[in-house]
Amino acid sequence: MKKTKKISRILFWTGITAVIIAVLFILYALNHPESSFSWGINITYFIYVVYIVLTISLFVLSNVFNKKDKQHLNN
Repeated sequence: MKKTKKISRILFWTGITAVIIAVLFILYALNHPESSFSWGINITYFIYVVYIVLTISLFVLSNVFNKKDKQHLNN
């Protein structure tokens, strides 16, 4: 297996795992409104945005490595 294809698969499955964790967190949060973080709401939103950006980045990088592998096979 090519190294770029292996990296692509790792990034893709890490992205899928991140999405599953996010869905589970949302389900937990909806069922436990009494839970909260000990810091302010702005920090919480910042963490959410960073998590979303990282998750999207995993899928984008997976696609980039996958395209590199396909280009390498065509040459």
